[in-house]
Formats: sequence, C-alpha cells, structure tokens
Amino acid sequence: MPKMKALLFLLILIFCLNANGQNKPGSQLPIRRTLSPVQVDGVLDEEAWKDAAVATNFFLNFPVDTALAPYQTEARVTFNDQFLYASFVCYDDDKPYIVQSLRRDFDFENSDNVTIEIGPYNDKQNGFFFTVTPYSVQLEGIVSGGGASEMSYSVSWDNKWYSKSIRYADKWVAEIAIPFKSIRYKNTGEWNINFLRWDRKHNMASNWVAVPIQYLAGAFAYSGQLVWEDPAPKPSVNISLIPYLAGLTSQDNDVTPVLKDNDLQPGLDAKVAVTPSMNLDLTINPDFSQVDVDQQVINLTRFEFQFPERRQFFLENSDLFDNAGFPGTRLFFSRRIGLASDTSGNLKRVPIAFGARLSGSINKDWRLSVMNMQTKERLELGLPRQNYAVTTIMRNFGHQSNVSFTYVDKTSLGLNDSDTVKYFHEDVRKYRSI
Repeated sequence: MPKMKALLFLLILIFCLNANGQNKPGSQLPIRRTLSPVQVDGVLDEEAWKDAAVATNFFLNFPVDTALAPYQTEARVTFNDQFLYASFVCYDDDKPYIVQSLRRDFDFENSDNVTIEIGPYNDKQNGFFFTVTPYSVQLEGIVSGGGASEMSYSVSWDNKWYSKSIRYADKWVAEIAIPFKSIRYKNTGEWNINFLRWDRKHNMASNWVAVPIQYLAGAFAYSGQLVWEDPAPKPSVNISLIPYLAGLTSQDNDVTPVLKDNDLQPGLDAKVAVTPSMNLDLTINPDFSQVDVDQQVINLTRFEFQFPERRQFFLENSDLFDNAGFPGTRLFFSRRIGLASDTSGNLKRVPIAFGARLSGSINKDWRLSVMNMQTKERLELGLPRQNYAVTTIMRNFGHQSNVSFTYVDKTSLGLNDSDTVKYFHEDVRKYRSI
C-alpha cells in the first residue's frame, strides 16, 4: 500500500508539473526591431537572433495533450522595416525526415514541418500561416473563422516570402522572412501568434501555446500574444498590377471552307491596399489559367460537390461569403461565377468582363466585403450579360462569436420583350444557370 500511494503521488506530481509547464492562451512573446542585417540562410549566427526572445516548452497536441513534446522546438521572431523574421530550431533524432513532395503547397499532414501562424488583426478570427519543411519546401495560406475547422484554412492563397532550412544530425533549423507587404495588418501593439510543429516521422504535433487534442493545432482560441516592444513599420502604399495577354488560334480542316478562329485577349489584375487591413481587388478580362486543377473526387451523395475556390481574386477574406448559410446550401458560391451548363448538362465557360471586390477589417469588431462582377454575353448558351453583387458585413463580439448580414443579387442585363426570342428560343429552353 505505501508503494501504491507513492506511485499515485508521483503521477499527480508529474501531471501538475506538466500542467504548470505548458504555455497558456494569451502567453506573451515580445518582438523587437533589429538593426543588424539578417541573412535567410538557415544559420542563426546573427546578433538579431541572439537578442530575440525564445518561445520554448512546446506542448503536445497529438497523440496526447498532457505532456511536453519529447522532441522540443525553439522559435524566435524579430523584424526590420521590410520583413518579419522567424526562426525555428527543431531538435530531433537521426532518423530520416518524412517529406511527401518537394512541390510547393504540399500536404501538411504528410510531411515534417514547422509553422508560424499570425493574427495581425488581434481578433482571434483571421490571419495567415507560413509553413516550411526540413527541405525548405513552402506552404502558406489564410485562416478564417478562428481556425476552428479544416474549412477555416485555405492553401490556395499564394504570396511572396523566403525561407531556408538546414539539417543536422540532432536537429534541423529553419529561417523565414515574410515581407510586410505580403500581409494585411494593424499597428495594434499586439498580434495573435502561435508556433506549430508537425513531427510526421514520430506521429506527433506540438504547439508553443498548448492546444487541447479535440481542437486543431492552429485554433486561434489557444493562441498567444505577440507584443511589439518596438512598433511595427507603418504600412505604406501597396499596389500590385499584373497585366497579361492571352492568345488563342484554332483551325478546323474537316469543314469546307476551313474554319479558323483567332482570339487575342488583354487583361489586368490589380490589388490595392486601401487601408492596412482593407484591400481592393480589381480585374478586367481575368484569366485563371494559372490556377491548379481540382483534385478528383468521387461524390456518393445526392448533392453536388462544391470544389474549393482557387482563383486568387476571390480568396482573401472569402470566409465572409462562405459562412452565409450552411455548406450545402450557401447563399453565394463564387465558383458559379464564370460557369454555366448547356442543355446536355455539360459545364461551359462564361467569360468574365470585369470585377471589383473590397474586403477586410474595418476595426477589431467590424468586417466588410463588397463584390460586383459582370459576365459577358454567351448567345450559344442563351445567356445575356449577367451582374453579380454580394455584400456581407460582420460584427465580432464575445471571445469568438460573430453575427453577419449577407445580401446577394444576380441580374440579367439588357433584356426586353424582343430578347425573349433571342435568348430563350426552343433550343435553350432547358437551360439552367449554375
């Protein structure tokens, strides 16, 4: 009996030490400006890293959430006028690392990696994450809805940032530089932050701020606070212009006379930072040929499968539209813009003439997204010009609650009584817009 009491006492003591050793939500990590240069080479020999505060005592999130990670991680952050820097020292054994692919935007769960997740609005709802593997492969994306579910993360968002990883016998080191121009942020003095490590070869996940196992490791409800002892650089004018020219030529030799078709289409995409946290996207004759193809899916349900939006124009702050209604019965689904089905049910492309979208955070409590897009006329589908207008305004309250109002309008333009014959003749009477 004395031995059993001693064992029970030891277990309680270990549990208490582990509970006290974990970093709690709201744990603070100071960040200071560096005056010395930082070279993103995976070697942490600069003075900036020696002076930076260290985030340690990573706690397990998976497969259990009651102990410190056996393979610990150290994370540091610093900044200058152009970049937010982060570094990781990931202690490990000498077993080979598991990396699914050397392709950007790899599968997060199937590769060893580390992540810095930041919430620049300090609302525990929205932010960005940047992930790198031991082989310097990058993955980045946006977080919405507090990171509470897998639907809260979009890896289709792409931007410019830099990283370098170096592997050693007992650890691997990663260094990251994120341009301030690549993100939206406010000089609030504090940001939400957490560091994640997915140790695939040991099947473990750990965080700087402990996250219970029933929550995703990136949940903002369990984030810490990045405290800016020196103010972040004031956001400057940030305008990106992407002009392009797309050409198409085809020839059908099976008909007489030979049918030739030539098309030259100029276009322009623009992104303008109206405020540090409010962004204006503009597009004229958009071309989405650079977007990755969708993954093949077998749908065994009675409902259509809604593939995720991958077009950059629609991505930032897209949760404001996506959260209206239930996933299967959304009030608005952006993938429907630019597609229609013919009388046989085959999907056909409908060219988009132009579009504009203003979205972002007004302040800590209010968010707004307003979009207007117009498609071109497609006579062979019986489609006139169509205008799509969507507006959502959201009010955050409490710890992680919100309420939103969404208005959706779709209008066919240029129709009159004579157009009934033009657009709705017998051949396209069964047309249905998707």
